[in-house]
Amino acid sequence: MNTQSQFEFAISHSRNTDPNTSFEAAKKILTSGAHHSQSQKTLALVKRYPGLTSAELAFKTDELTRAQIARRLPDLEKQNLIKKGDVRMCAVCKLNSVIWF
Repeated sequence: MNTQSQFEFAISHSRNTDPNTSFEAAKKILTSGAHHSQSQKTLALVKRYPGLTSAELAFKTDELTRAQIARRLPDLEKQNLIKKGDVRMCAVCKLNSVIWF
């Protein structure tokens, strides 16, 4: 990915009110390959376990945290690779949460 695309990614994943550290973190996750790796693992989880929340998906793996999964889900949705479902009670965190397909 070129420098312009990295900059656009960092901007799209950070609020304009965020400190510079947020932009630096977004660039680092992209350039290190972690974003791609996390996205691929998250996509595989959703395909293997459709209809689960981010916390439930995290419970199914020891490779990603719930936070990492929750950050990648909207990215995958924007790429039309997965779909957001209804809200239901999560079996892991006991809160109303979105399910993913």
